[in-house]
Amino acid sequence: MSTTYVRSFGFTTILLSSALVTSCADLDDSTPASQREPAPTTRTTSSAVTTAFPVSKMITGLTWDFTGRTQLAAGSDLWPMTWGSDGNVWTSWGDGGGFSGSNTAGVVSLGFAKIAGTPPAITGTNVWGNSPSFAQFPAAFCGKAEAMLSVNGTLYAWVAAAYHAARQSFISCPADPSPNQTRLAMSTDLGAHFTEPGLVVDHTLGTIFPKRFINFGKDYQGARDGFVYIVGQKITNATTDDADGKAYLIRVPSASIATLSAWQYMTGLDANGNPTWGAASAAQPMWQDPNDFFFEGLTYHPATNRYLLSAMGSIQDLAIYDAPQPWGPWTTVYATHTWGPSGAPFGTSGTLGISYPEPWMSTDGKTIWTAFSSDGTIVKDTTFAPAVVPPLTGRVVSGSFFKMHSTVAEPNGTGTCSTAQTSSEQIACLVGAADRARRRPAIRVRPISHDRNISFGNCFIQLALPEVNVRAIHVRAGELRI
Repeated sequence: MSTTYVRSFGFTTILLSSALVTSCADLDDSTPASQREPAPTTRTTSSAVTTAFPVSKMITGLTWDFTGRTQLAAGSDLWPMTWGSDGNVWTSWGDGGGFSGSNTAGVVSLGFAKIAGTPPAITGTNVWGNSPSFAQFPAAFCGKAEAMLSVNGTLYAWVAAAYHAARQSFISCPADPSPNQTRLAMSTDLGAHFTEPGLVVDHTLGTIFPKRFINFGKDYQGARDGFVYIVGQKITNATTDDADGKAYLIRVPSASIATLSAWQYMTGLDANGNPTWGAASAAQPMWQDPNDFFFEGLTYHPATNRYLLSAMGSIQDLAIYDAPQPWGPWTTVYATHTWGPSGAPFGTSGTLGISYPEPWMSTDGKTIWTAFSSDGTIVKDTTFAPAVVPPLTGRVVSGSFFKMHSTVAEPNGTGTCSTAQTSSEQIACLVGAADRARRRPAIRVRPISHDRNISFGNCFIQLALPEVNVRAIHVRAGELRI
């Protein structure tokens, strides 16, 4: 097995809307093409691929550069990641020696490590593993970590009971249980000791087991609310441990992650498009694509305030979707069945995880580094590098079309947008407030005037502060597009 740390994709174009307009009257057929929202087009990929979702209007391009590589920890795999309270990226590996060992030296079934720096200048340190020769602290149990999360200084991991005991002798691993199971592991001392608090989800037929966490900023400081969000999959064959490839959204209060009875499962959407929550027996998938793509991971992308969902089949089957909320609505950013350098796709070996750590994203969001691994060998020869992308664009309105109906305080309390300001000042203030609060849900639109409204001609847009996001907006017949 192998792992490759690689420089990821650059977005060739990112549009949060084509333009800001001056009034509803400007949104007729005479609107200049440069100010119109782009129509869906066929996405260019390395192979003609069909997905279940329309083309993204927000992220209109994505390119991979295979000209450079940073490869570490050969022989180890998986590498789920989270941004820890200490500023490091925390990760986990399986069936290898991690950063200090090799495919045969220092091998453990399950290890935890930290990574300092940003690729390519990164340094990995084995923290919990084959100690003392290959890690700072000794591993105490076996398994395979499929997801990691840091919340209030505590590290959490979903650990699958795939022990692969024959690959290591540091500690004695039991035989794999049947059916399989996923357990919660946690550390309150930055990886020196991991314990399992007793939360176990057996992979019985029809069970939704936890597969991924959704990370939000350093140590979860950018959280959208007081919940931790988990993405699960449903078991379709307990004997072979097969899942349906769909994604099921779960939320739980951040202080109750280890309490299964506190988990709430998304059961659908109400008439306003908001999720409804209930028991696991009523859960409905929040994403599914029958075109040979299976859920792999979900990442928050701060620069666009979007969620990027990765789906894969084999290591050369990759699709990336985006949405304004963790539950959608989803559009397609990229899809291919021949992922890899031109003329040399990665092949049909299985995928063993793909991660896009937030601290490895550029401030403007156009360059992202990824880490992925496979149970094959072709990925050892791959290389990636970022692309240079034009900046975000948009035209700001001013003048008589804009009027603030009341004083609006910024959501973080750092300032106030006031009716005493000029139109241009008010717009700049609101856009700045929205930019600083861009992790929050999007603006909600109401067809009538209301306090805290902005009027563009006869269009009224309610800024549902503090849930504001107005980096760029597009008004059309009473609706708002972001």
